[in-house]
Amino acid sequence: MTKGESLTYTPHMQSQTALLWTRGIRRGVVSLRRDPAWGTMLAVLAGILFLTQLFLLLAVSGQGVEQLLRSRTELRLGLRPGANDQQIHAFFSAVHALPSVERARYVTSEQAYENERKRDPDLVAFLEQMKIPNPFPDTIAVTLRSLSDYASFSAFIRQAQWSGVVDPTFLTTMTDQESQILSLIAVTRSVEALVGIFLGVTVVIVVFVLIALVRERSLRRREEIILERLSGAQDLSLMLPFVIESTLLLVLGLLLGTALLIIFVLLLPLLVPALAPGGPFSPLRDTITSLLSQLAPFGIPLELLILPILAFIGVRIALHRHLLPRIVMHGH
Repeated sequence: MTKGESLTYTPHMQSQTALLWTRGIRRGVVSLRRDPAWGTMLAVLAGILFLTQLFLLLAVSGQGVEQLLRSRTELRLGLRPGANDQQIHAFFSAVHALPSVERARYVTSEQAYENERKRDPDLVAFLEQMKIPNPFPDTIAVTLRSLSDYASFSAFIRQAQWSGVVDPTFLTTMTDQESQILSLIAVTRSVEALVGIFLGVTVVIVVFVLIALVRERSLRRREEIILERLSGAQDLSLMLPFVIESTLLLVLGLLLGTALLIIFVLLLPLLVPALAPGGPFSPLRDTITSLLSQLAPFGIPLELLILPILAFIGVRIALHRHLLPRIVMHGH
């Protein structure tokens, strides 16, 4: 093929591809509008995609629980009374430089005393009445980036070089905190894994539902498909109308499922008063809402991108028998 022939052939190929896509989209939309059972199919997909969105919300909730626990779990390391300023400064700098530490702050005994006055005024009143000196030592309050970093951080502060800085009685308390935090991590990880399994199952169910729908619709249009195949229609020409129909149903189902999920979330505080503003779980609700606002700009376009891929997979499997003869003919 010469260069001139290539220049005249390429626009023709582009026009043929554009015509193929235009016809496929138009046929898919018209076929879906004429189908009297499209409402039932949409309801089925909306229900499944509602469950999918619900599992995604549970996955985000698991991240919210861990983030809330991390922000509320502030480790307080008591310092030995005999530690000098140089040792304390070296220890504080080393802790602050750890990759696992998000925030570290130095709390004097006077600040700890005033904080305890706000938290438990009866205890401070008792100490003052009995003229007991300030029992709270200087501490370093540490917030970790992840609860899973607790084990490595605990091993760090137990190093021999810090034995003259950290009060050993607080190391015993750290051991108790470690067992509690590890238990919480195990629970959240198990819930996240379970949600991931359920989410994968729902995606597989969506594909199987699409396969069943496309096969049922292809049987009703069997003669039309056979005529197109005998006239030499390409695989894409046969598949495209079904892919468009399936994609439209999935997008509408996703919108309906998301609307149902929003209604469910809005009604949830009425069903669970602890999630209402001012309730004990309201901080968790606020944390999850913040995470959703951060993930939504990326999550929604990603879902809309995945839907045509799922539609193509379902249609390709469903029309396998109709596409196979053309593959065999090419083999000869």
